[in-house]
Amino acid sequence: MEASAGAAADDPTGGATAGSGASGGGGAAGRVGTGAGGATSTSGGASGALGGASGASGGAMSTAGAGASGTPSAGAGAGGVPQMIHDVFGSRPCEMTAGDWCQELLTGGIHAYKIALNSAGNVIVASVSSANDVGVAAYTAGGELLWSQAFSAGSWEFVEGLATDASDFIFVSGSSRDESTLVDTPFLAKLSPAGDVLWLKRPSVSSVTGGVATDADGNAVVALPEVMEYSGKAELLWSLPRGDTLGTGPITVNAAGDVLFLRGDGMNTFLTSLSPAGALLSDRRFAASDPSVNRAAFDPNGDLVIVSFGGEPGKWLLWRYSTEEDLVWSVTLTRNLFTADAVVLDASRNIVVAGMANAFGESYYDTYIAKYDPDGNLLGGSPLGERGGASARDLAISPEGTVFVAGDSPSGGFIARMSPLELQRAPETP
Repeated sequence: MEASAGAAADDPTGGATAGSGASGGGGAAGRVGTGAGGATSTSGGASGALGGASGASGGAMSTAGAGASGTPSAGAGAGGVPQMIHDVFGSRPCEMTAGDWCQELLTGGIHAYKIALNSAGNVIVASVSSANDVGVAAYTAGGELLWSQAFSAGSWEFVEGLATDASDFIFVSGSSRDESTLVDTPFLAKLSPAGDVLWLKRPSVSSVTGGVATDADGNAVVALPEVMEYSGKAELLWSLPRGDTLGTGPITVNAAGDVLFLRGDGMNTFLTSLSPAGALLSDRRFAASDPSVNRAAFDPNGDLVIVSFGGEPGKWLLWRYSTEEDLVWSVTLTRNLFTADAVVLDASRNIVVAGMANAFGESYYDTYIAKYDPDGNLLGGSPLGERGGASARDLAISPEGTVFVAGDSPSGGFIARMSPLELQRAPETP
């Protein structure tokens, strides 16, 4: 596999259309989205399966101009009175028995929620609004809404990736689906730190996306069956041909600027490493069978952890791989986790896993969050206690170890914050 440099032709008729909406939603095991008219559809979703390319190729590349409007930021109105911030997710406070705060997102639909932090510690959330547009919102670390934005990336959109760069610019990746052909076309959008849509690209491939990451120069690398890097000015810097890849999982850029991502060929899972210029450095097959590339995370050194199904209900395995060697260790996750749906690593290489709590007999589902040290030893854990049927779908963690979780609930979705002290509790069961 060799990377090819260059830029694809732009579609002069394309462009992001901003608009206001009132909601987004949480992700199930597969790709779930809301189509026009509010219909809900699901595709894929087998546990441990790699995402596959769909349909014929197509989808010209389009660019949206800077400043696409739709949802105003906070500002002073007439007489210096602050204006109301429009909320595309319709968020409101929700109650928890644990954690620092929780915001319920009244979206009424099931979507994939993505969560990230910027350099100021603000919380960025991306999903699909109830108006069937892409929704992005920023909250303070204390849960106060700063701004929200909605824009169109086509019809029947799905949000698959979210990342911020060192200057707090925001990149959102996803795909839209043609409702007549059911062909998925990916998109990559860049927003300013204040939420303005600066540009939108639609690479001319037919696929879903596997995520997005940024490098030290503010470039964005997006994972498709092809892997592409765009500059902050929307220029295609290089692309890696698809080859025999059926799908890609999480993607990251390490301290040296190398790009690492998971990919699969239908039978095997590989960790692929590329140079900053897109040249292939290594392509290593994992010894573990059927790891889920959708439940994986990298640390700053490029070491990798993967969560996979253990073959029995409520039994999940945590695997750690090193860039220098193959499998370092694997452990069975705490029985408090009935599912394991998201994983993240902190600055000390501790591992946080979130999933559905293994506690039934209540009138609601709950989220459980567990913390492990770098050697796989269980440090502690706690149920979220949101009591609304919450199910975690994505995690972010601050340098101090504060955990932020996003997921779905009967009302649509939620975001919540849990302090490090909450995760020092001794778990109820090992």
